Amino acid sequence: VISYFAQYYIKIGIIEPEYSKMLTNAFKIRNECDYDDFYIAAYQDAKMQYENAGKFIARIEKYIEEYLSGGAR
Repeated sequence: VISYFAQYYIKIGIIEPEYSKMLTNAFKIRNECDYDDFYIAAYQDAKMQYENAGKFIARIEKYIEEYLSGGAR
């Protein structure tokens, strides 16, 4: 999904590259939390992920609205 998102939305300029970085970083941290026995997410990291999730969702909602109204690719 991450690779598809990068190829079909980021690479061709539909969504800005910063959102790909947010998604990739969230996936990396999630993997560390799930599979690293000694990984503990710091408060600042968790707060940043929460804020980035809100930004990511808002951007995708904006794209969907543009797409449905005929203004997006």
